Amino acid sequence: MNTLKNFDRIIYCLIFTFCCSKLFPQHYNAQQIDTLLIKTNEELRTRLSNKDLIIWNQKIIKSAIQNKYPKGEAWGYANIANRLWLIGEFKKAIEYLNYAEEKSKKLNDDFLTGKIIQEY
Repeated sequence: MNTLKNFDRIIYCLIFTFCCSKLFPQHYNAQQIDTLLIKTNEELRTRLSNKDLIIWNQKIIKSAIQNKYPKGEAWGYANIANRLWLIGEFKKAIEYLNYAEEKSKKLNDDFLTGKIIQEY
């Protein structure tokens, strides 16, 4: 039984390492960042631990910042807030939602605004 738990941990670590190595050595355009933050984040939600998913979103946020893409940055903050809320870090979750809201103010993007309101 213990061997199976260790095997599962190894598999999760390998998946996380593979995802990071494939996703971060390159620059992304706005459409790719959107796909990563919306679709891929949802797919990884059930495969990665909360901590690993937060780290993954932080890396996407860095890429959005490098590309001067505030929508991607805001979406990443909202994703992190969701994970923080689920693990009971409510104060930090609200802080990240505030970051997301601040970044999204000038964007006039109803889909992003809906995401942020949903997380609140």
